[in-house]
Amino acid sequence: MRCSLKLLMVLVVMPFGMHSHISGAVGGYTGTFLRLTPDAVSAGLGGITLFEEASGYAFLHNPAALTESQRRIHAGTVHLPLDRHLYGINYTMELPPTAHLGLGVMSAGTRNIPGRDSRGYYTGELQDEERLLGVAFANDITSQATVGVTLQLVQHKLTGAQDTWDLSASGFGLSTGLTLKMTHSTTVAVSLQNIQLKYNWNTESLFTSGQGQAYSEPFPLLLAAGFRQKTGSFQLMAQVDAWLGGEEYQYRAGLIYTGLRQLALRAGAQYMDAAFLPGFSAGYRLPAEFGPRMQIDYGIVIGVPGEGVRQYMSWEMGF
Repeated sequence: MRCSLKLLMVLVVMPFGMHSHISGAVGGYTGTFLRLTPDAVSAGLGGITLFEEASGYAFLHNPAALTESQRRIHAGTVHLPLDRHLYGINYTMELPPTAHLGLGVMSAGTRNIPGRDSRGYYTGELQDEERLLGVAFANDITSQATVGVTLQLVQHKLTGAQDTWDLSASGFGLSTGLTLKMTHSTTVAVSLQNIQLKYNWNTESLFTSGQGQAYSEPFPLLLAAGFRQKTGSFQLMAQVDAWLGGEEYQYRAGLIYTGLRQLALRAGAQYMDAAFLPGFSAGYRLPAEFGPRMQIDYGIVIGVPGEGVRQYMSWEMGF
């Protein structure tokens, strides 16, 4: 009975992940944390992740965005309602003459999940955590076109009260991307994400009677396309995410204003699962006399009704 209860907890927690309060088509796919707005920069742009100027984690979604980056380190954390967390750190660098390399880690999960047995009695708290480690490489193939690839390692871990039991899964996959500079002010980007990426589970450790089994939980194959248009002090961005093999789409759009010297202002929104989520963010670049190039960003995203506000903080330093 105890083992059956453990398996029941696993089956209840896994399909919901970070969006356990949303019963939508997109939220029901594996690896929901990869589709959340990742940082403060992206928070003000509807969660766009295909361009370096749209997210500090852009190369994890579109590796071709690496060639727009300089040598820098980026870190961020997100305060999410409902005891959820999302944070990460990454590093990018040039590989002369035309290549770039990026390394990144993201972690997301839910704490303080109350466990109950079949009679409804409290059995302790559960923890749910997903991690992504990405290694990306990009190179210019012409003066207008860039291609890249990201190797992905994912891990999902479920832990019981006081670590009395745990269950984990891992998997490998890759994403690839293409960026085209159509004109001096217009850029188009396309990426294919989560190729062969899946969690490989084995529940045999939870059972003593040989009832456990091994199985896989594939990530959805995601095709994302977007464009960026620069006009003076403004940048307009838009992105569409499509889940191949299904009929689900996610729409993102945002506007950046950089006419205030060290200050950048952003406003945008995303639409998915019949939910409209607006967001705003601001970034302040410290003056050169403070030393290395450094920028601090703060952003908010207004969640679905009843969720509250998601707050983002990011920090970036160039070398």
